[in-house]
Amino acid sequence: MEPEVSTRLRFYVTARRVRIDPEAKRVCYIERLEKFIDKLDRMASNTRVPRKTRLRAVEIMVKTISMCYSIVSDVEVEQLEAELKELEEEDRGEAETGYAIEENTTS
Repeated sequence: MEPEVSTRLRFYVTARRVRIDPEAKRVCYIERLEKFIDKLDRMASNTRVPRKTRLRAVEIMVKTISMCYSIVSDVEVEQLEAELKELEEEDRGEAETGYAIEENTTS
């Protein structure tokens, strides 16, 4: 049998003061949300966009506006960004096919 060995570990922790500016974060989030609202409003107002997509745009816009009136976290904003991206891809036909469909813009 091997002899028992004792080991001692020492940890040193250095505390630093970190300045967190929640006001600046809030301003950043609100600016991002305002951009969402603008994109969603254009999508919901575009008569060339399918009705189902326009209704989803309105639904996401309502969530975004209500979020502007509450304290938001970056996770919530990123979740809305993902929903908007999905909706934009769906509008371009990428979500259903799995690949991008290039539109011929030359006449």
